[in-house]
Amino acid sequence: MGPADETEHEAALRELLEEARRSGESASAQKRHHLVPAFYLKQWADDGKLRVTHVDEKRSWVTTPRKAATETDYYRLESPELDPEEVPPLLFEVTLSRVERWGADFIDAAIVDPIQVLSNDEQRVLFSIFMAFQYVRGRNFRAFSHASMNDYFKLTYGEITDAGITHFLQERGQEPTPKAIAEMRRFLDGLNSGDITVGPQKASVIGMSGQMVETIGLHLFARHWRIYRVPPILVTSDEPVVPINGPFRPRVERGSVGLAGVVIFPLTPGLLLAAFDGYKARPAVPDQLGHCDIADINREIVAACSTYAYERPGRRTAMAFRLPLTPPPTAISEPIPVVGGDGEFIIRSHRPSRWSLETHPPRWPVERWFYGSWVRLPPIPNPPLMVPLPY
Repeated sequence: MGPADETEHEAALRELLEEARRSGESASAQKRHHLVPAFYLKQWADDGKLRVTHVDEKRSWVTTPRKAATETDYYRLESPELDPEEVPPLLFEVTLSRVERWGADFIDAAIVDPIQVLSNDEQRVLFSIFMAFQYVRGRNFRAFSHASMNDYFKLTYGEITDAGITHFLQERGQEPTPKAIAEMRRFLDGLNSGDITVGPQKASVIGMSGQMVETIGLHLFARHWRIYRVPPILVTSDEPVVPINGPFRPRVERGSVGLAGVVIFPLTPGLLLAAFDGYKARPAVPDQLGHCDIADINREIVAACSTYAYERPGRRTAMAFRLPLTPPPTAISEPIPVVGGDGEFIIRSHRPSRWSLETHPPRWPVERWFYGSWVRLPPIPNPPLMVPLPY
């Protein structure tokens, strides 16, 4: 029991922390953490099995949903700066387990009645948060966070002179001895060559991902949602939230939840959620998605993966695509001189797509969504003032 005067939010947070502490103390505490929820992958299972494809290596095998998409202690929060009593190591994992219940409830309801579930704003809010967590829990977000910090250090210190190193050390109260300067120079040379990389601690990246969830969830909720019944041949991947920019953005760049014309999420092999921004993309006539549309959508889903694609065990769709290898997490464009600036430049960083080096990238999936005979949409509902988190 907590204090008598604690709020509902405080009570929920206390219960979450207590559950995380108990999970960490148990001898059977989970070690293999799922990058994609097992309940979700079960939608692609026949007789308890689904097909996994390593997209870059072109290897494919059949396994169970519980064994797929796992990594040891992937969400474990440990750092010298963290008190395990205040921040239990399994806090994020326990949080995800609660969020996954919202995802399971929405998908179950969508299977029964897709129209009805979309009319329930509470379920849409909760599923928005589920998708937001899914968007930041995987390897792509971690790789991007690490690469962004590494790029920042290279841009800031990569071309520093010995005089600059001296000033850098003095500012931090360190003696700029020849040995200290030489050590700093070796570090920077390794940084520039790629032999050394700089990145945030694992616990820091997990914390950042949790902080971003509410904003991402609001972006997703504020879109026009449509659930399509399609031929039951959809694939999914370890990054199932797939933003599709559309022709208003470069094909060579990955989409983002904030700027994409449409964000897709395969709910089951036969149900596709499409969340349109209503400006760059909308549902279009013909409103049904056929086999050709699904082939293009499947290619986009597989191309967006970090490592693995998943599908029904009797199919080999992911193996059939000829895709470029996974691109680096970030790319930096050529510096653009600032007009009238005193040697100043604008440096733009972006996330490259698999098509970044392709002369002729594939067309956008379902091109009529972007410039077809659009279907009239109802007004976007007002987003809630506060998106409920699992505590």
